[in-house]
Amino acid sequence: MRAFIAIELNKEIKNNLAQIQTYFRKDYPEIRWVPPQNFHLTLKFLGEVNAGDLQDIKSKLTVISSGFRPFAVRLKGAGFFPGSYNPKVFWAGIIAEPELFIFAEKINSSITQGDNKKFSPHITLARFNRKFTCGEELLNRIKSQVPEGWGGMQVGCVNLMESILRPGGPIYRRIYTISL
Repeated sequence: MRAFIAIELNKEIKNNLAQIQTYFRKDYPEIRWVPPQNFHLTLKFLGEVNAGDLQDIKSKLTVISSGFRPFAVRLKGAGFFPGSYNPKVFWAGIIAEPELFIFAEKINSSITQGDNKKFSPHITLARFNRKFTCGEELLNRIKSQVPEGWGGMQVGCVNLMESILRPGGPIYRRIYTISL
């Protein structure tokens, strides 16, 4: 199964992000907007995981999580990967306590499955299939629409998620949840 470790977002944040998508959808039809039910903060992408490794990942995630208490995150700002010229991903930024970064690093160093990319906290709002040349314009318009940010929340748990790939886009299913 294809899996990742993530923090699910609260309803307020999902609604705020969805409102921005709705506002800009008609002006940028070439953008593939992420459905609001799929918004999440990825801590580590695991890729294909076999059933034998799944229990090991759950055990490690439980041990890691036991050393952390709930912490706050706020969403603020937006940008593109790799940049505003010919972007591949449009994202909302995260401002968080140091615990988020320590938690993500502990997960990355303890769970060997998947990628070992440096943690870059963000929420993917959209993806681009082809060249998009209006990146700076979109960013400026969003900055004028979003006064101070997208909202905030207390993170009290982390989830092991399955990503089921479908022609219409992925479906995410929670496999395991552990409290902090």
